[in-house]
Amino acid sequence: GKGSSGSRKNEEYRGTHAFSEPETRFVRDVAVRYSIDAYMSMHTGAQFIFTPFGDTKSKTLHRRHFTTESQLQLTAQIWSATAGFFSGLGIVYDLNDYTADGTIADYLAG
Repeated sequence: GKGSSGSRKNEEYRGTHAFSEPETRFVRDVAVRYSIDAYMSMHTGAQFIFTPFGDTKSKTLHRRHFTTESQLQLTAQIWSATAGFFSGLGIVYDLNDYTADGTIADYLAG
């Protein structure tokens, strides 16, 4: 989908199918094994702290997870502790100018 690439040479390569790439299988397996129930992504390049969701449908529906508020409170604490390193925090679809369908963040959020 949008925000990803079908080209193996692209850094946004999505793989051939869900969990086709070893790093996605690893994160999935860890999440299942340890019952992960929250997820945030710290993007040092963009200097954002993201919480789910980032897919097209969620952006259209303004979908939120039942833990979104507590995740945002936690990201605010992390953000304030970084002395200004991160320039923003929030839900992926609010911060990005594009959507990214099929990400691990959305899988973990449910």
